[in-house]
Amino acid sequence: MNIQSVIQSVINSARFLGRELTEKALVLIYTFCDDRTPVWARTVILGALAYLLSPIDACPDPIPVVGLADDMATLLGALATLAGVISPEHVARARETATSIFK
Repeated sequence: MNIQSVIQSVINSARFLGRELTEKALVLIYTFCDDRTPVWARTVILGALAYLLSPIDACPDPIPVVGLADDMATLLGALATLAGVISPEHVARARETATSIFK
């Protein structure tokens, strides 16, 4: 799976995931695409995105509220781990993309 297909999967799932979860996933994607991102950080990002997009979850996604809580926790854990790697530009691009998706 290439990064373009991951981006498309997140965009296709955006309405289901909601703006907040989509925006956090986009921050990870834009951080992953940055050439300055170290390999260890890319590994964290791939793990978090794979969990988000996987049909197998600790809490099935269709369950209201609780279904996406584990996905949010995974993304928040990845974002906290990567705090020193994520730039303001990554966040700004994610917000801009999320705004265009949810207009």
